[in-house]
Amino acid sequence: MGKWDERDRTDRDRSSHYHSTANMFACQVAGCRLPDPCELFAIVEHYVNVFKRVKRFRHGRRPGLDSRTSIPLRQLFGVLLAFAARRGIIVWGLNAMIAIVGRYEHGEFSVTSEFASRELSEKDKARYDGDHLPNELSQFRRGSVSLLFDEVAYIATKERQRIAFDPDRFVQEYRSRGQDAFDDLDGQFAIALHDAASGRLHIARDTFGTRPLFIAHLPSGIAFSTTYAPLCKLPELHPAFDVAAVRAFIERGWAPAGLTFHRDIRPARAGFVEIFGHELHCLRRLQPQANEYTQPRDPLSSDELLSLLRRAVAESLQRSQGDIGVSLSGGIDSAAIAALLQEADPRRVIRSFTVGYGEEDREIQGGRATASHLGLEHHEIIVGAQDLASLMQQVVRVLGNPGGYDEFPCLFALWRDASRSVQTLFSGNLSDTLFGGMPYHRDLWLRMNDVRDDVSRKDQSGKGPKDLLFENLRQSLTDWDERIGAQTLLASRAELELVMPLSRRSLLDLSLRLPARQKVTECHVKSFFRESISSLLPPEILQRPKGIQQLRYDADMRDTLLELSRRYLTKDRVELHAIVSPDDVQACISESKDNFTKARFQTLWNMLIFEIWTDAFANAPSQSKPI
Repeated sequence: MGKWDERDRTDRDRSSHYHSTANMFACQVAGCRLPDPCELFAIVEHYVNVFKRVKRFRHGRRPGLDSRTSIPLRQLFGVLLAFAARRGIIVWGLNAMIAIVGRYEHGEFSVTSEFASRELSEKDKARYDGDHLPNELSQFRRGSVSLLFDEVAYIATKERQRIAFDPDRFVQEYRSRGQDAFDDLDGQFAIALHDAASGRLHIARDTFGTRPLFIAHLPSGIAFSTTYAPLCKLPELHPAFDVAAVRAFIERGWAPAGLTFHRDIRPARAGFVEIFGHELHCLRRLQPQANEYTQPRDPLSSDELLSLLRRAVAESLQRSQGDIGVSLSGGIDSAAIAALLQEADPRRVIRSFTVGYGEEDREIQGGRATASHLGLEHHEIIVGAQDLASLMQQVVRVLGNPGGYDEFPCLFALWRDASRSVQTLFSGNLSDTLFGGMPYHRDLWLRMNDVRDDVSRKDQSGKGPKDLLFENLRQSLTDWDERIGAQTLLASRAELELVMPLSRRSLLDLSLRLPARQKVTECHVKSFFRESISSLLPPEILQRPKGIQQLRYDADMRDTLLELSRRYLTKDRVELHAIVSPDDVQACISESKDNFTKARFQTLWNMLIFEIWTDAFANAPSQSKPI
């Protein structure tokens, strides 16, 4: 990407990135041109019988393309896509062949595309044809309104019902209610809507950012994409690190919310609709708005939560395609999802998948015990330190905005293996956030119940103890990072639809009304959640402590990272990028040789991930000065 430099972030904020008025919609697919009618007829006539011979994926998937005919068929599909877009016809995804990039600049809105690059093993190449687009967007146009969207969202009606997302209905609601129409969205979604009449572009993501969407700030406007890599290839994108984001990543394992390693690429804000127009960029929080909730005091019934969980899982199952599975850890969240799936459809085969480092791993042991109790078709994926070099590189290239230490390579290995058996994978993600399941939730609860901590025991009215778990949840929703969207992106690259039933608005609403004393008790975190699912699982599963997905930080792990350090953390590379000082890098490497602790593993891991990222996206740029 050429030489990178560091500029003050406020310069970008004051620039004219958002000073655009949109007045045109153009749909171009993979550089296809529209042929004349005779040429189009000849193409259709030549390939009419070929469609019958096109290879199909397993049950439940959309048609794939035969490798012998993929280029001409792509041309034909591009023609049909452009033809349909001009006439306001819904265009559903064509099995993920292209990467869509929306652009909003110079007073115009357009949608372009490129064939997505993908590294495949020989076995993968035998299974899949051509290229793959994770989280592909469908396109719809009605009059002056153009819409890009995925197919996971729901619409919550005034009658408190939930219906599958209908783009035509959504556009009608937008025309009658404006921005308020976005408050009806529920589930997992990433949506871009351009209104040529007002000249404004709206970009919205669900509260938990389960569907990734990245925005690149250009000199004359913005571009956006469901994946990171296409934005990095834009020639007008200024190549510069966000030094503060990189340093925060090296220290904590994730770039701060709203940032990536690239100064001019960021995630779209989760839980908001962002509005771009002529000299305009503003944010509007979607429902439910956490700042409108007051500190909860009245206890809730566990039956209410169980009813919401059953409905969320049943609706998700009804919409799932093909064979289904569940990502099964050693904890209770995924166990509850598996039990609810069985309850919703007892006749359906459910496959479970657990990843870990071996027989001694508590995740492997717990997943196996849960699968045995529920009678699931169980699969175990073993990942060792020797597998990490390849997995780290693949994960970085897929995400573009990496993080999560060794958890994400492990999950990627799980999803890649699961894709051989299922098309839809269910996850218990978000339970810890909603119902107080992390160690820090217990720490907050202990502070609340410490009579010596007078500050934490007073709410704003001074009438009683401050609910620190409630305050933490509200703050988390404001500063939500990309770790959930990253999981969806990795699963999609493995040809899986990752479904998270706990992303529903109704469950977030309940969580914001749930007092801390029900979330955490002296005995357990997630006490209310455990109580609500007590009829689904036996005590030996319900009482399991919270576990963390990680490998062993042993001599094999140390040797693997030190070997990678000899390749990626050379003095020349570290000095060239000037993010951390060479002395600090060498000190970390030397100390790891003698005393390989978890803290040193994390620092060394993050330094390596950043250097792998520069190889994939930055072409060894230079920076100003080290820490």
